[in-house]
Amino acid sequence: MIVNIITMAAGSNPAFSVVLPEMPLNILGGESVSFVILYQPTTIGSHSGVVIINNNTDEPVVLLQITGSAKVVSDDDIVDMPIVTELRGNYPNPFNPETTISFAVAHEGHVSIDVYNVRGQKVRSLANGNYSVGNHSTVWNGLSDGGQSVGSGVYFVRMQTDGYFETMRLILLK
Repeated sequence: MIVNIITMAAGSNPAFSVVLPEMPLNILGGESVSFVILYQPTTIGSHSGVVIINNNTDEPVVLLQITGSAKVVSDDDIVDMPIVTELRGNYPNPFNPETTISFAVAHEGHVSIDVYNVRGQKVRSLANGNYSVGNHSTVWNGLSDGGQSVGSGVYFVRMQTDGYFETMRLILLK
């Protein structure tokens, strides 16, 4: 069957667009085709449209009704939500007496952040619990879990979640 996909949207400035392969498509039995419908409103309010799929006749084969709503948001409504979980690093580095370690969580869940010395021994646990989606930070003050001041040198911070782990180098200068 030869197929055309025709988009129709209400108004002179349509909010919907369709990303399509080259038309017309020649689809054989058992095959499928994918396309993307983008909603990019340029005006406030409700928007609607119809995607018409036909087989080169006047009769539509499929009518796909699409709707969307756009509103004004304030800067307070816009939240910088991370799309990936990552250990972002620390500042300052080198540091004395403390450094802030930044990280992002893309999916709510358990996060552990630990500091290790160059021998691979855990020096300090900085985070060990559930974190919500968002940007977070924790501070390491150069102390061990026992409250002892650690010496100058290279340390490693390791972040681990379900399906993610990363290690970065820290330098403590006294």
